[in-house]
Amino acid sequence: SRFHSAANMKLLYLFLSLLFGIISSSVTEKATGITFLDQIKLPGSSTATLVGTGVRSKKLGPAAVKVYAVGIYVDRVKALRELAKYSKLSQKEIALKKDFCEDAMSSSFEKIFVLKMARKVGAEKMVSALAESVRPRMGGQGLDALTSFETILLQAVSKEGAANKGMQFGFVCSKDGLCVSVDGKQAGTINSETLRKAMIDVYLGKDAVSPSAKAAFAEGMSKMF
Repeated sequence: SRFHSAANMKLLYLFLSLLFGIISSSVTEKATGITFLDQIKLPGSSTATLVGTGVRSKKLGPAAVKVYAVGIYVDRVKALRELAKYSKLSQKEIALKKDFCEDAMSSSFEKIFVLKMARKVGAEKMVSALAESVRPRMGGQGLDALTSFETILLQAVSKEGAANKGMQFGFVCSKDGLCVSVDGKQAGTINSETLRKAMIDVYLGKDAVSPSAKAAFAEGMSKMF
C-alpha cells in the first residue's frame, strides 16, 4: 500500500541519515573553521580517534596569522590502557596535571598529528618551518633523519606547487618511526626514534606550537576515560 511504501521510505531515509552521520562525523576547529573526522586511517597507522584540535598561528608584525589547524589522533584502546592511572581523575584534575602530557608523550601508543592548511604557503617555506619546529627538540642528535624528513616532505609538497589552503599533512608517530603523508598519500617513513619523539614534543611538549591543541588533547583524553 501507499502508506506502507511511505513508511518504508521514511525508515530507509532515517537509516541512511544515521549511517551517513556515523561515517561523516566530524569536529570543527573553532579558530579556523576547519573540520576533522572523528576517526581516520592514514598510511602507516591503525584506525585512530580524534582527541583534540587547535590552531597554529604565526606572528607577522602586530598580527597573528592562522597558518594551519591541527588534529591530534590516538589509538584509543592502547591510549586508555597505557594512561589508565588517570582514569579516576576529573577533567579539571587532568588539565592541572603537568605530567599527564609527559606520560602521554613517553607512552608507546600511536599518536597521529594531522595538519590542514588554513592559508597558502610556499613549499620550501612550509617545509622549512616544520623542520625548524622539530630541530631544537632533537638535541643535536639524528639530524640525518631530519634531512630525510625535509627531503621527503618537500618532494611531496612541490608536486602541488605549494602548501595550498586545505592541503593535509599526516605525521604518524609509531614504533616504526615517523610516517609522513600528504593529502592521504604516503610520502615516506623515517625510522628514527629521535625524530619521532621530537615530532610528538612539537605538539604535546612544554613549549607546544599550538597550546590550544595541547589543551584540547588533555581535555579530550579525560572525556574518553
